[in-house]
Amino acid sequence: MRHFYETLNNKHKTIYSTLLSGLELQDNNIQVPNVSLGELEMIFHSITMDNPHIFYVHVTQPFIYDASNSVIKPNYIYDRVTIKNYQSDINSLMIFFDSVKLFTDIEKELFLHDYCLNNFTYNWAENPDMESYTIIGLLNKKTAVCQGIALFVKLVFDYVGIQSLVVNGEVSDPVNNKTEKHAWNIVSIEGNFYHLDVTWDMTHKQKHNRYDYFNLCDREIKRDHKVVHEFQKQIPCCIAADKDYYSINNMVATSYIELEDCLLSQLKHDKNVVFVKIKNMITTTDSYRSLKDMLSKIVNGLLEKSIIYKGYNSSENQTQFVFEISFCDTI
Repeated sequence: MRHFYETLNNKHKTIYSTLLSGLELQDNNIQVPNVSLGELEMIFHSITMDNPHIFYVHVTQPFIYDASNSVIKPNYIYDRVTIKNYQSDINSLMIFFDSVKLFTDIEKELFLHDYCLNNFTYNWAENPDMESYTIIGLLNKKTAVCQGIALFVKLVFDYVGIQSLVVNGEVSDPVNNKTEKHAWNIVSIEGNFYHLDVTWDMTHKQKHNRYDYFNLCDREIKRDHKVVHEFQKQIPCCIAADKDYYSINNMVATSYIELEDCLLSQLKHDKNVVFVKIKNMITTTDSYRSLKDMLSKIVNGLLEKSIIYKGYNSSENQTQFVFEISFCDTI
């Protein structure tokens, strides 16, 4: 899926195709029609977001524009031999995903999500290296920042036949009121679009994988994500709210009774770590506080009836209303 290509006008599509062909051949001079620098920056951004396999162009200074001759001079960060070796490594890794090509789309998505969480980490360095912004960070060092992770997700989705795109925007942390730039994915599952943020599930993970940002609708993602990039105004609407991980695994509660049943059902399946996502029960800070009190009473009530567990630890995602409760045999 080349989403951003489809948003361009015919003139820009022609330039996009010319540039992409030149980049794939690693040409040092690419002739283009006479356009403004701003137009070229927009087209170049579209190419890098649509084509994760173009990993060898400088992230912040991708080209020099010789306007007098209408020539683009790409700023390659590797020589041809290194690029070829990386391409071979990428192809070898993609073969690993051949086994999921016959899965359903949501099974493919879940497999990739868990593969990322189990094999990669977020790069917390204050000044990450350039590779962390591309798929090479994960390939080389098993770590990357959000853009590198989102591009890798798109790369694999392209390979296994799922439509997706990379979204640029901002995220907000409700704990410290900090806002920062971020990248995540939108994915097409069974005819509907959903937000998928593997990075934030990765960074929320403690001992167990999290799925707080697995197939969210616009209403849910807007609680802590915002699309702001000037080149990304035309992204698909994500209206459906039926394919998030907790919904498809019956880990959602919309009432006190459902909340207790949800926890009890997971305990009956010998799960000492349980998750629950709250929907349609929280409208204000007071209702959130009341919910936490309610949850605490339910958990303590379950402990009183248990002959195995004596105590518990809990964590929460305050903006997506997801609670993780770990029961233990000690107080």
